Amino acid sequence: FVEDAVEPETLSFPLGIVKQSLEPCMLRITARPIHFILSRGGDSGFLGAFAALLEGKLGDGFRALDGDGRLDGCCARLSAGEDGLNQTVTEIFGELVRRHNEAKALREAGNPAPVYPPKVYLVSGLSQVLSKLDPDRQDKLHQLLERCTVPLAVFFIMADRADALSSYAIKPWFKHLSPLENGVWLGDGAAEQYQLKLHSDRSLYAKIGENFGYLAKDGAPVLMKLLEREENDG
Repeated sequence: FVEDAVEPETLSFPLGIVKQSLEPCMLRITARPIHFILSRGGDSGFLGAFAALLEGKLGDGFRALDGDGRLDGCCARLSAGEDGLNQTVTEIFGELVRRHNEAKALREAGNPAPVYPPKVYLVSGLSQVLSKLDPDRQDKLHQLLERCTVPLAVFFIMADRADALSSYAIKPWFKHLSPLENGVWLGDGAAEQYQLKLHSDRSLYAKIGENFGYLAKDGAPVLMKLLEREENDG
């Protein structure tokens, strides 16, 4: 079902299956430039499965930045370690600046806005990625997150522990997202956390296990069975 569910025009990708309807539970990446996938810590392998799906469909339009090791072996377009992460942030920053300046020049000249090929960056352990960057690249990454917009077609999907958000919650780009009512929660603990703002519902206190999660849209949670990575036979 995974291949058929992908909607390339809106960069909509399945996160899993809605438990109630058994329909694909979709994340529309073009809805906003920054998305969050939160949990109490770790996951059942969902993030690796999602990374493999994104890379398979987007090719060179996808790259993963792995700060916590969750994506090791899951995709080929992967940056990890201090050198790899610093280089990748420099490259993303250069591409965003180029697109921003080009779009501005065309707009000021009265020309139509350019349509850019999408770039999707999956960041696993944002807090740990930041800890591996030198001060200049840390600043560049925060600037990227503040300046990325849907028309520039540079998108970030941030996966992190919920309690790690406090390390960057004061940054302007994160304040622009507040309150955080749209995002993904993996596994148990949705009712005990306060970072992803969910409508009060007694069902959130139920134990769902690591293979389930919630997609929140404007605070309304939808329970889903999470995507799993396909194992090759033999």
